[in-house]
Amino acid sequence: FKLGIDPELLGKIVKLGVPAAISALCYNAANIFVQMEINSFGDVAISGNTAATTVEGLVFSVTGAAMGTVAGFIGQNLGVGNRERIFEIMKKCYLFWSGVALAMLVVCVVLGKSILGIIIPGEYEAINFGVVRVYMICGSAVIHVLYNINNGVMNAFGYTFYQMVINVLFVCGFRIPWMAWVYPLNPSPEMMYVIYPISFLLVLIVNSVCVARFMHRLKKGETFAI
Repeated sequence: FKLGIDPELLGKIVKLGVPAAISALCYNAANIFVQMEINSFGDVAISGNTAATTVEGLVFSVTGAAMGTVAGFIGQNLGVGNRERIFEIMKKCYLFWSGVALAMLVVCVVLGKSILGIIIPGEYEAINFGVVRVYMICGSAVIHVLYNINNGVMNAFGYTFYQMVINVLFVCGFRIPWMAWVYPLNPSPEMMYVIYPISFLLVLIVNSVCVARFMHRLKKGETFAI
């Protein structure tokens, strides 16, 4: 057999992959500015923040799985033209994953401080710092799972470019100016970490509009070619 590059296939990979990579870069770029401020609080803050990200990682591993689930099922049914099933999939995913996220939210809010105490036992100042992050970020788990579902829908329809634009505008475009101009007005952990739930909500609102538009076009019988 012959090895070679298929220009058409390569074009599709670039079309979907490059915007997805830039979307991921937006979060890391914005988080650099947050980490700079965390470091300014000293070793206690760094310890508490690191412990909190461990708890956060458990939550986001679940909420992030929603995106892959939706993208896989909708992509398959979109490919075979089973349009009616797509609406049923979305309905069930919104309900199921919202329930899962809500359960994790309750666990983190109720047991967050205790979990941090297991990770960094005896470091009470660090625990108090870290619990702010846990409450702010894990407390917005439902918002996070909903916008991940919407991102999965956009991925399934092949519109990763839309997702990239939304992240550039409402992740980098919100978090970096906030840390530069708003946060210095009241430099506290609460003022720093609140950017996460706010940016999650902004992304959710905008990508919900995009998904609603896709569903309207789908009902009208339009085709979506990736």
